[in-house]
Amino acid sequence: MYVLQSKWKQDSKGSVKTDEVMKFTRGFKDLVNARYDRFNSKFNNKTPDIEEALNDAGTRFEIILVYSGQTPLADEPKRELDDLLGEMNDSSDIVIMRVYNQANIYNIISQGASGNPINLDVCLFEWGQTKEPYQSYYG
Repeated sequence: MYVLQSKWKQDSKGSVKTDEVMKFTRGFKDLVNARYDRFNSKFNNKTPDIEEALNDAGTRFEIILVYSGQTPLADEPKRELDDLLGEMNDSSDIVIMRVYNQANIYNIISQGASGNPINLDVCLFEWGQTKEPYQSYYG
């Protein structure tokens, strides 16, 4: 199961703040502990699918943090994520983590341009767009 948090930095500087990462890790713990009352109705509409995944002993989680800042993830927010991994992977590795900043995203896209084209269908909910400095869509 993929659990993703994205953060937009208007000035493309900096990293994700510790309190933002703490909110993400709390939300992940609420998810795996089936505390669905802490989520909104859009999430709760997916509860049957989530329950099925949580009840499957083979389910693995990939938590992904993506942000548009250029600075690598600072030590304090990284520690929050590392603590979550240590707690969740007590007896076996069921959670992995990936963190992508602007440079990582750029490298992924530019490597795709030199290799096989990226062919991906994406469904965005509550989407928006920006025109400057580049046209982009988010959701």
